[in-house]
Amino acid sequence: MYSNSKIAKAVRVAMMFGAGTAAAISAPAFSAEEKAEAIEKIEVTGSRIKRADMETAQPVAIIDRATLEASGLTSVGDFLQSLPIAGSAINTTFNNGGDGSTRIDLRNLGSSRVLVLVNGHRWINSGTGAVYGSDAIAGVVNVITRTDFEGVEFNAYTGQSAEGDGGQQQFDITTGVSNDKGHLTLNVSYTNQEPIFAGDREISEDPFFGSGNRLGSSGTPQGRFAFVDYDPNTSNYAGFVNHSVTKGFPTNGQVPNRPFLADGSANPDSDFTSFSNDIRYNYAPENYLLTPQDRWSLYVSSGYEIADDVQLTADVLYNHRESGQLLAPMPLFIGPWAGGAEALNPTVVSGQNIYNPFGYDIFGADHMDYYNGGFIGRRLIENGPRLFSQEVETWKFNLSLDGIVEVVGNEWNWSLHAGYGDNRATSTTQGRINKTRLSYALSAECNSDPSCVPFNLFGGEGSITDEMLGYMTSTETSEGGNTLWNYSANLSGIAFEMPAGEVGVSFGYEYRRENGFNRPDYLVQSGQSSGGSVQPTEGGFSESSYYMEAQVPLLADVDFAQQVDLSVAIRRTNIENTVGVENDNTSSSLGLTWRVDDDLLFRGNFSTGFRAPSVSNLFGGLSTGFPSVTDPCNSDGSGNEVCAGVPSGYSQPNTQLEAQSGSNEALEPEESESTSFGLVYDASWLEGFNLSVDVWSIQIDNVITSAGFQQVLNTCSPTATGDDATHPIAPFCDSLLQRAASGVPVTFINPLLNSGTLETNGVDFDVIYNFETSYGDINLTWDATYTDTYRLVNDQGVAQSNQAGRNLGDAGFPRWKSSVNATWNIDDFSLVYNIQYIGEQEESCAVGFVSTDTWRCSDPDGEFNTLDATVYHDMQASYYLDEYNTRFTLGVNNMFDKTPPISTTAFANSFDASLYDPTGRFFYGRVSVKF
Repeated sequence: MYSNSKIAKAVRVAMMFGAGTAAAISAPAFSAEEKAEAIEKIEVTGSRIKRADMETAQPVAIIDRATLEASGLTSVGDFLQSLPIAGSAINTTFNNGGDGSTRIDLRNLGSSRVLVLVNGHRWINSGTGAVYGSDAIAGVVNVITRTDFEGVEFNAYTGQSAEGDGGQQQFDITTGVSNDKGHLTLNVSYTNQEPIFAGDREISEDPFFGSGNRLGSSGTPQGRFAFVDYDPNTSNYAGFVNHSVTKGFPTNGQVPNRPFLADGSANPDSDFTSFSNDIRYNYAPENYLLTPQDRWSLYVSSGYEIADDVQLTADVLYNHRESGQLLAPMPLFIGPWAGGAEALNPTVVSGQNIYNPFGYDIFGADHMDYYNGGFIGRRLIENGPRLFSQEVETWKFNLSLDGIVEVVGNEWNWSLHAGYGDNRATSTTQGRINKTRLSYALSAECNSDPSCVPFNLFGGEGSITDEMLGYMTSTETSEGGNTLWNYSANLSGIAFEMPAGEVGVSFGYEYRRENGFNRPDYLVQSGQSSGGSVQPTEGGFSESSYYMEAQVPLLADVDFAQQVDLSVAIRRTNIENTVGVENDNTSSSLGLTWRVDDDLLFRGNFSTGFRAPSVSNLFGGLSTGFPSVTDPCNSDGSGNEVCAGVPSGYSQPNTQLEAQSGSNEALEPEESESTSFGLVYDASWLEGFNLSVDVWSIQIDNVITSAGFQQVLNTCSPTATGDDATHPIAPFCDSLLQRAASGVPVTFINPLLNSGTLETNGVDFDVIYNFETSYGDINLTWDATYTDTYRLVNDQGVAQSNQAGRNLGDAGFPRWKSSVNATWNIDDFSLVYNIQYIGEQEESCAVGFVSTDTWRCSDPDGEFNTLDATVYHDMQASYYLDEYNTRFTLGVNNMFDKTPPISTTAFANSFDASLYDPTGRFFYGRVSVKF
C-alpha cells in the first residue's frame, strides 16, 4: 500500500505520523524512470531542505493514485480513515451530529491536531511544529496533485450496495499541456452519494439492536402525558397520569375523555391508556444511516519559467458540496421534567385551550404548587422529518515564486508564497417549531386572536392540522465561514561542507491570519427554536513565525556507519487573537538517522509542538443540543435517595436531555512532545523486501478538550467514584451541572477547557515484498499500528484508566489495526485483494433503562461488552486495452458482507460509525480513457 522507494507520477497523499513536523514530497514530482536527475535532491515532507535520501528521522508514508483507486472509494477522506494509523473521526455515516464533512484523525488525537496541506501549502483549517507551524501535533497529510499532465483523461465510476441502495457515481476529466517552459493542468469532477436509511439495515432498524421500540422515545405520535391529575376547586387528588391516548381524532377536533373520575377511580369511558415501554416511538427507521451528498470541484494548476531558474506557479481550487441529514419528526417535550429551561419555566397548557380535556392550567401556577413535576411529550409526525442541509463553497488560491541563486559557489533555493482561502456554508433546517408561538397557541389568549391557531396536544396521531403547523413551524437558516491568509518566504541551500558531507540549512518566515464567523437564525440565537439555542461566532487570530532548520552529516563511509545525519529545527511563533490574548511558543525538533549499510537504517526523532485554539474553540459561544445520556441519579427502585438532594423517585423523563456545549475565549494553546525511534531494513539478499518498525510516543499538555455530556453527569453527581471522581472537570462541577428541585438537570454544560495531559504510545509496522514470477509481478504489503497506551492524566497527576482496547460508543481505540494488500499484475491484467483488520474492543455494558436488554452484552454480570475483531475483504480486477488506451475496473468491497459489531454505548444505530462501515457488500465499476 505504501512505498517510499519511488516517486509515483500521480496524485499522491503523503503523511508523516509524528508531532511537530509534516510529511510530503514537493511538487512538481517526476517518475524516476523519466527524469532521474530530478530526484537527485528532493524536498521530503518534514523538512524544507532538499536531499538525496528519502528516508528521514521520522516515518513518511506515500500513497499513490493507483492505491487510492484500488480502494474503490470515491473520497480521499474515506480512504485515509481506513488506514491503520487513522483514529475515530466524523464522516458521512454520522447522521445525528454530522455536517456532511469527512475529517482526518491520526492516532486518535483528533482531526483538529492534523495539519492538512495541498501541494505543501496550508489548507483551510485552524491550529504547530518546528517545520510547518501549528496543528501538526498528530501529523500531517499533504495531498499532492499532478502538474506535468499532458493530454486528456476521462474517468467514470458507479457503485451500489448489494441491498440496492447507497449508490455512488463519480465523473472527472483532466486535461493538460506541458513543455520545457511550463505547464497547465485542469481537472473538473463530480461525485454523488445516495443515502441509506437506518430502517433498511437490521443493525440500525431499532433504537437499540433487537429491542424493537422499547428503548424508543416517549414522545410518541399519540403523546405521553405524565403529571398529577387533580380537582383545582377542591384540591383533591384524582390520580397520576402516565398515559397515552388510544386513538386519533384528526377530523372533528373531538376532545378525549380524561383517564380518571373526580373521585380518583378509573374512567370507564377514557380515551387514554397506560403508557409502557412497549408503545414508545421507534424513531430509528426514518433516519439516514449513510447521508447523501453531491460534490463538484474545479482545479487549475499552472507554472511558467519567467526567467532562468525562476518559476511562477499558481493554483486555483474550487469545491462545492451539498449534503444533508435526516432525523425522525420533531419530539416536543414541555413541563418541568422536560429538562433545560422547561424545568424552571414550563410551558403552560391553558385550561381554556379548546383541546385540553382536563379543564385546568396544566403546569400553571396552581398545578405547580400542588405537584411540582411532570411532562408532556408529543411526536410531531404530521410535520414530517427534520431535514438538515448544507451548501458549502470553498475557494483556495496559491501564488508562488521559486528560484535558484548561486552564493559562494553553492546553489540556494528561494521561494515566496502567498495563499488565500475562503470557505462559506449555508445551513438550512426544516421540521422545527417556534417555541414562542407554541406557548401562545396553548394559551387562553389564542382563542380570541384571529391570527393564532390553537394547538392540539391531546388528539393523537393526525390531529395536528396544516394550519396549526403553518402557525408554529419555521425554516431556520444560518451562515458561516472562515478566511485564511498565508504568506511565507524561505531560503535553503548548502551552508558549508564537513568531512562527512554537506550541511544543508533552511531559514524562513511565515505569517497566517484566520477569521471565522457563524450567524445562526434569529430564532436559534434567541432560544425560540425547539432545536435549542446557538450563539453567533465571530473572531480570529494571527500567527507569525520565524524558523531555522539544519541537516548536519556527522559520519560517512566508516565501519558500521555508511552515513549518520543529525537534523535540527526550531521555530518561534507569536499568536494573538481578536480579543487581545497573546501567546508565544518555541517548538523544536531533533532527529538522527544512522545508515549502517545499504540494508539497514536506524532513525529517531524528538520534537515539540503546539496547537493554537481555533476560532470556534475561542469564540463559538454556547449551543444547545439533546445528547443521549443516562443520569446516575436515576431511582434504583429501592425507594431510597440515590443522590443527595435528588428526590428518591426521580427518573429522567427521556433518554435525551437538553444540554449546552461551547467555546472558551480564555483557552491557551496545547503543547506537545513526540518521540519516535525505529529501523528501516531493505534486504539485499531478498530483492524487493522492505521492513520498517517505528516505536512512537506522544504527550499533549494543556489539552483543549470537552469531557462529554455523560462524563459531566458521572463526575458531577454525588455517586462519582474512581476515574469519574478524579476526572479533570471535577473542580468545575458547580458551574457545569445544576438541578431543579425535581432532580432534572437545568444547567448542563459540556464546555471546552484546558485540562490535563493526553498520553499515547505504540508501534507502527510496515512490510513490503515485491517480486517477479513467470506468472506476473506480485506486490505484498502489510501495515499495522499497535496502540499500547491512550489515557488522560488530570491536573492533579491522577491518570485515567488506559483507554487502549476500549470503545466509548462513537470513539474506538482498538489496540490493533492493520491492512494486508496483495496485488498481481500480468500483462494488461491486474488483481488487487485487500484485508482490513480492526481489533477487539471492550466497552461498558449500557443499554438504557431496560434491563431485559442486557442479554446483548457479552458479560452483563461483569457489566462489559466485547466488540469482536472485525475483518473486511475487498477485491478489484482491472484490464487495460492498449489499443483504445482504456482501463476497465470491477470491484467489490466488504466481499463477505460483514456487519459492524454491536455497541451498547453508541449514540445511534448500535455501532461505532467512526470505525465501521454499515453499507454491507458494495459493488462498483470504473472506466478510464486517455486521449
